[in-house]
Amino acid sequence: MKVIISFAGLADRLETLGSRRPFPLMPLAGSTILGHILDRVQDLRADAHILLTNDNQQKLEAWLQQDLPAGQVQVVTVAQHHSPLIALESCEPFLDDEPVIFVSGNFIVDVDYMGLSTSGADVVCLLQEDQEAIPAAKGLKNDAGQLTSAGVGMQDFWAGVLWIRRGKDLLSAFAHKDQSQMSDIQSLLSVLHQQGLQITNQMADTCLETGSLSQLLLTNARLMQLGYCSEDVIARSYAEEFTVLPPVFLHESAVVNNAVIGPFVNLEADTVVNNCVLRNSLIGVGAEVSDIILDSSFIGDYARVIGQGHALIAGDESNLKLD
Repeated sequence: MKVIISFAGLADRLETLGSRRPFPLMPLAGSTILGHILDRVQDLRADAHILLTNDNQQKLEAWLQQDLPAGQVQVVTVAQHHSPLIALESCEPFLDDEPVIFVSGNFIVDVDYMGLSTSGADVVCLLQEDQEAIPAAKGLKNDAGQLTSAGVGMQDFWAGVLWIRRGKDLLSAFAHKDQSQMSDIQSLLSVLHQQGLQITNQMADTCLETGSLSQLLLTNARLMQLGYCSEDVIARSYAEEFTVLPPVFLHESAVVNNAVIGPFVNLEADTVVNNCVLRNSLIGVGAEVSDIILDSSFIGDYARVIGQGHALIAGDESNLKLD
């Protein structure tokens, strides 16, 4: 079994945040995007984990060496123009007769990964939760209900995970098709179908996206609701005299003074928060935030954000708006 996690073509997903962090290492519910993906495939006992990226190989390898056993994940750098799927062609040395699970870095997906091999099909394509299976009019199915062609609109349903019984079938697909025609899941499945492979679909238990700040914040909130948060935060708030509205993640080195934190706040290492109200926000390593109310916000590593404290007297029937 090989696991391929592809962040190729995704480097610009959050470039508007002005962060120098590689996209895979963006903070998320007590970990990173990559950390949550690896957490979901760790029980597969894979022979190899391959991480595809356009750049930042050294930063990614440094993070992997710090958080994972040596050699557990191999980083492969591909050309800038490669999309997550096109980058699969760079995995030729790893693709053989063994099964492969491909995971797009744009999604965090919960499913029984071990169970994907039990369908009897050659390829299993995961669909997003709460989506209906692709209608018969849009995709041909066999008597067992298995999808035998890509179907129109597959890209809209895809959950970013593909299981292939033999990895080398991916190489055959790329060998017989122009790269420009292999940039999306629909095209790839069409070629695999033409090669005679039996394709089926399966629903993901959870499919969370990370490609924009709004998606990242929603995913952060959802993961925290699922338990990816600090368990000791209530006791800590009593001891350190701040107010917390769980769920939140507070790194053990974060410092909070006279603040209201939560829900859905992620405070990373060495963060300092003074006299603030924070909710639904991601605060990076070493950031300092003071005298401000923040909602649905991202504060990068070592950023300093200072608002303006107010001492007010609002008389009877006053109507004040403070920016």
